[in-house]
Amino acid sequence: MHPESKWDGLLDIDEPSEPTPHRPRGRAAVCALIAAACLLACASWWMWSTAVPGAPSAESPTVHATTSPDPTPATPIPAPTRVTSATPTPTPSQTVDVFAPARDTARTWIERFYIERTEGMTWTQIAQRLTPLQTWAMGAYMAEHPDVQAAPLNIHHVQVAYSDETADAEHPTTWSATAMITLDTGQQVHARIAVIPDPDTVDGGWKVDQWQVLP
Repeated sequence: MHPESKWDGLLDIDEPSEPTPHRPRGRAAVCALIAAACLLACASWWMWSTAVPGAPSAESPTVHATTSPDPTPATPIPAPTRVTSATPTPTPSQTVDVFAPARDTARTWIERFYIERTEGMTWTQIAQRLTPLQTWAMGAYMAEHPDVQAAPLNIHHVQVAYSDETADAEHPTTWSATAMITLDTGQQVHARIAVIPDPDTVDGGWKVDQWQVLP
């Protein structure tokens, strides 16, 4: 037996007859704290979104473009190829002077008629120069009319101009004109000359068929 002490009875605590059941207080407290934090966060976001003007909406977040650290160079777009038509562009038609050969024939005949005549030269010699440029009828007429054979001597150069041309481009059968002939002596001669297509050839050439010195 133990001796009694003065402290006996003061510290005696009645032990419960049955143990008190344990209550899970810690889990409930954690849940309450999480709920309070969520409410606080929602309230703070709502106040911030209404207080800041122009804040981006939560429903349409801003998408920021990201730049690749090693971008691949863009492939150059080739220039469009111009397609040209193979059909050549028609050139405007030029009017052809069908009587240009007739004028040239008349001028050459006049030059041979006047140039390099000397004293003692016969008509036969002169006619030989004219024959390629005149019709057979013209040669026969000139041989039979000595008056139309006359011309100044020692002429070395002549100038020929035409006026009063008569011609039908639709029916180019005859070209005639008044020729003004200026000799190198200064003398001027006027004559009527006519040229027709060469009836003795098929090349469409022209020959003098009429010559008449005007007064």
